[in-house]
Amino acid sequence: MIIWIILSLVLCLNILIMWRISISEKLKKFTRPSATPMGIIIFISPFIEQYRLLDGITFQIIGLVLISLGIISIILALMEFHKFGITIKVIFRKEFQKKNVSNEQKIPQQLVTTGPYAIVRHPQMMGFIIFYIGYSLLFLALYCLCWIPILIVIVWIAASIEENDLEKQFGQKYQEYKKRVGTLFPRIRKK
Repeated sequence: MIIWIILSLVLCLNILIMWRISISEKLKKFTRPSATPMGIIIFISPFIEQYRLLDGITFQIIGLVLISLGIISIILALMEFHKFGITIKVIFRKEFQKKNVSNEQKIPQQLVTTGPYAIVRHPQMMGFIIFYIGYSLLFLALYCLCWIPILIVIVWIAASIEENDLEKQFGQKYQEYKKRVGTLFPRIRKK
């Protein structure tokens, strides 16, 4: 149980660090919030001793379906980027600091609003949340399911940081897009 408390505190600390970087213009020039600690914790967490859900096979099948949906969402989003000639480059922190790459240089020059981006503004992040829920169910990991609200907060902060950059880049066009399309979950439209 003590390991779960420690891991939860690390996740919360990651939220605070991401939030602090997101509100500080000085820090944004030199670094981007890192989700690496969160990623490591999330992927090892089902293997740590914990209570398990009962009726394993039903939850595991649901988990596999959700994992598949999450991966499909991520792949479709990346394919849509590729249609517009946008590639995702992983810039390691050392390279980022050496080459003095500013945040503005990493922002796409086109606003993608088609495909999965017509449903949600951040389909890759939505896919990751769906994937994690499925991953937790696949291993019947009860404590991991309790982390889903924390994960959603972390992803929401990351999405907000990205949206601030996109609003600066695309202005009114992005604000209109925000009114039409939900952040992580589709908007229910009234007819």
